[in-house]
Amino acid sequence: MKKNWDKIALALVIIIAAAIRLYHFHDWLFFQMDQARDANLVHKAVENGISQLPLLGPRAAGTFLRLGPAFYYFQYISAKIFGLNNPAALAYPDLFFGIISIPLFYFFLRFYFKRIPTLAATAVYAFSFTAVQNSRFAWNPNSSPFWILACLFCLAKFSRSETEKGKLFWLGAAAAGLGFASQMHFLVFVSLPIIIVIYFVWSGSWRKLNWKNILLALIVLGILYFPMALSEMKTSGDNMKQFVFALKNKSNNDHSIGDKFFQNIINHGNYYTRILTSHVSPTGKFSMIAGLALIVATLLKMFFGMRDEKDKDRKDFLKIVLVWFAVVFAVLVFFAFQIRPRFFLPVFFLPFVFFAFWIEWFLAWKKRKYLGWALAAIFFLGVLVFNTGTTFVGYKSLAGGKNPEPLLGRIGVGQQFQNVTAGQLKNMSDYLRKRSAEEGRKVELYGNATYRNSVQYFLEEKPILDYGLISKKDNDPNALYFAMSSDEYGYFAMPAKVRSRFDLVAVHSFGHRLQLLELKLKESQPEEKKEKKTKESGSNENKKPAPKRTERVDWGDL
Repeated sequence: MKKNWDKIALALVIIIAAAIRLYHFHDWLFFQMDQARDANLVHKAVENGISQLPLLGPRAAGTFLRLGPAFYYFQYISAKIFGLNNPAALAYPDLFFGIISIPLFYFFLRFYFKRIPTLAATAVYAFSFTAVQNSRFAWNPNSSPFWILACLFCLAKFSRSETEKGKLFWLGAAAAGLGFASQMHFLVFVSLPIIIVIYFVWSGSWRKLNWKNILLALIVLGILYFPMALSEMKTSGDNMKQFVFALKNKSNNDHSIGDKFFQNIINHGNYYTRILTSHVSPTGKFSMIAGLALIVATLLKMFFGMRDEKDKDRKDFLKIVLVWFAVVFAVLVFFAFQIRPRFFLPVFFLPFVFFAFWIEWFLAWKKRKYLGWALAAIFFLGVLVFNTGTTFVGYKSLAGGKNPEPLLGRIGVGQQFQNVTAGQLKNMSDYLRKRSAEEGRKVELYGNATYRNSVQYFLEEKPILDYGLISKKDNDPNALYFAMSSDEYGYFAMPAKVRSRFDLVAVHSFGHRLQLLELKLKESQPEEKKEKKTKESGSNENKKPAPKRTERVDWGDL
């Protein structure tokens, strides 16, 4: 029992972390525009056959480039097993990968750290509010941290393998991790292959390569990328053209490389603090300094530690972490002024790895042993309190259908401030069905795609409701007109052109923010004015247009 105390503690961490992720998973599900779009696509394949699955996956944000289809295939498998009665079934893969990433992270850290620093960092990751949130809804970048870690874990195992069977297995598994990770996130697609190549060269692991394990890795990658290859053949290389265009145009060219580098340093400071604690300071200065202190001190410790380290396996771990950090840092320089939280998913585990180094450093103090243990405990409990407290406040706000309250004077980052859930959207769609059935009238909807697409998904479940979208041509006084709103100003937040045609009849609430505005056509309609289209000018004039894109191909189109 004493020998395996860490495994028992790890099991408890996994059980509690899984329970937190599963708590009200179905009715508090985050289900907006992107989730409804993906759900409709998968629903089509489940209903009409696997041939309706696409050869390409979701678009990389801001481009017409499409990633690989693995995300949709995972959703399809989940929907076939659990059914489509609840869209939560489509989020089960992200939930599953979020949970099993906890033991994977533990065993990754054990390549280098002793049990206490490993367990401390694993627990902090397991109860991280950001990690919890990313496990509770369906989105293709959400599982990318797991697949990156799986790839690098298998890479480290390959470096340690002495038998041919071990080398063959672990390189094949690393190739699978690369294949899946690179289909979940554009930045992973760009950065992970570079990380692998540099690590192979620097660590000398390339000497363990032979034609058998190379062939297996290529076969694995070929299978995982086979749908994309078929799509390229069918569309004459359309996605490759989009990839080249994205590389040339996705980064912001309005700033010098020096400005981008400096901004990237600021971003790293803030986002490492944000990922580790789920908080940033009000001005961003303190969190930036704290994050940079964590990064710089850890990098220096790793650098000097690698110089003095005699164990090759431990030294290889340091090389993986250093290359992981350096490559993603270099790639993010080009996106420094258009950064989004998802841009740091490729290094999501690194703040927790760096945290483990600090815990190890504190515990290694020999002259001031008790002070070191006290500092390690304070650091661990402080980060844990921030994360668990933010999760508690977030869940409390979801239960009450209201905005989250501040924790220690600050709102946790990444919180769904409007707290609009799949349960509320389903209730709204049920209300529309009920009104249409009771009154025998067609429903006409208005609202931005963020929530409207989700309601449309529920309305198109069997039996499908006969509904339409409000347009300028609507003039049927017998129709039921509704507008969706999550804005506190409700009717008055709607565009003037809509308010000029409809009067507000009633407001139906479905939570703290989500409202259904019942409208009625005005007796006298304003005359329609033709708007003249003006040619846009400015910075876009010098940008090359994106290549003409072709429609996404399904398996059935072959």
